[in-house]
Amino acid sequence: MVAAAAILAGLSLERSFINRVLRKEIMQQSVIYQDIKDEGRVEGREEGRLEESQSLVLRQLNRRIGEIPAEAIADSIAVSRAD
Repeated sequence: MVAAAAILAGLSLERSFINRVLRKEIMQQSVIYQDIKDEGRVEGREEGRLEESQSLVLRQLNRRIGEIPAEAIADSIAVSRAD
């Protein structure tokens, strides 16, 4: 219940105020908080893997065909993120 109140309060109140009113430790022990935190970790790992894959492909392309224009790289990354 406390975690739900904190999440909803976060829509309109500042973090420092919420932390004073609803003790941070209580929120961190909640099941919902842990689920949100775990989900964020998974998403972060997936994003890290994607960035590493993009970097590897770029290095291989640079070795095989030479330097790729920055604009082409940016366009390619934008397209892959849109998917």
